[in-house]
Amino acid sequence: MAEEQKTEAPQQKVVIDNVEYNVSDLSQAAITYLNQLKFIEKRLLEINAEIAKLNSEAAVNQTAQASYGSALKEELSKINPQ
Repeated sequence: MAEEQKTEAPQQKVVIDNVEYNVSDLSQAAITYLNQLKFIEKRLLEINAEIAKLNSEAAVNQTAQASYGSALKEELSKINPQ
């Protein structure tokens, strides 16, 4: 008969304030807080990416605004006041 090998899944670990913890040792409350922190950190990354995108879009629009403003002033300068 073949000998059955018992393999254990590696324990998940988390490092908080430079201290490593086995997730299996955490209380349910600590696991809940940890999951909430992970969610918030992911959401903050998404928000920061959106802010960067909006800042880029704002810069493009400000450049267009300045160009159109200059073009309008140039056209208006061709008109002789009556």
